[in-house]
Amino acid sequence: MAGFRLSNNIVHVNDGKFVKSVDPIFEGTPLSNSGQVPNAKTKLTEDAEAGKILGYHGGFVNTAKIGLVYDTRDFEPDPNSGVFLEGTYEKASKTIASDFDFQKYFGHAKFFYSPFPKTFEKLVLASRFGFGISDGNVPFFEYRNLWGTENTVSGLGGLRTLRGYKQDRFVGRAMGFGTLELRWKFWSFSVGGEYFALNLVPFWDFGRVWNDEHKAGLTDYKYSQGLGLRIAWNQATIIMMDYAVSREDKQLFVNFSHAF
Repeated sequence: MAGFRLSNNIVHVNDGKFVKSVDPIFEGTPLSNSGQVPNAKTKLTEDAEAGKILGYHGGFVNTAKIGLVYDTRDFEPDPNSGVFLEGTYEKASKTIASDFDFQKYFGHAKFFYSPFPKTFEKLVLASRFGFGISDGNVPFFEYRNLWGTENTVSGLGGLRTLRGYKQDRFVGRAMGFGTLELRWKFWSFSVGGEYFALNLVPFWDFGRVWNDEHKAGLTDYKYSQGLGLRIAWNQATIIMMDYAVSREDKQLFVNFSHAF
């Protein structure tokens, strides 16, 4: 699989923007000292001035990308068995009118296994593991993106990785993540010729980022856990409802398809 990506990125900052202040003691009284005050210098501006990041003024990011896939899943939307393996490479270069030169490497593996097919109509152990590296003159807004052939990983946290943490909560030069799920169908029924199956899905997510891929290891990961309900509608359409808990937050997700 191969393709191209063309994008123009615009960065807005609020340095010096006037906003309404709130008097912590006398707000709402005649003694209130509230008024319009300017925002201080943002952390983004400070990091740009210190030379810690690239891309403060945005710019064009044009890339060429290629991916290899090995897929033995028995049913792609809701597999009971099989593996999915992918490796991708993405290159941004000034030769294709990009303002930045960098490359990204991403590997992703998904495994699906039904341990007791004769006992349970559907009981699937599902797991996945991913690792990506961004190398070169990478603008800060590109660290979050790792291109996959099925979907793009957008930082760690949110709907698809580390549920229970905010979207893009963790980004870095190197990112590693994984998920373990148990998918159990406990009830199925038909309404008006439409088939529905209800699945209970306890899950456990983990991941972390590194500034140097050579320091990647198996310690100091962030974790989250939760419980989900999947409604399979005529098999191919999966409605997802997940409740996730982490050390920082609690989140409820309602969307389509499995997390992976």
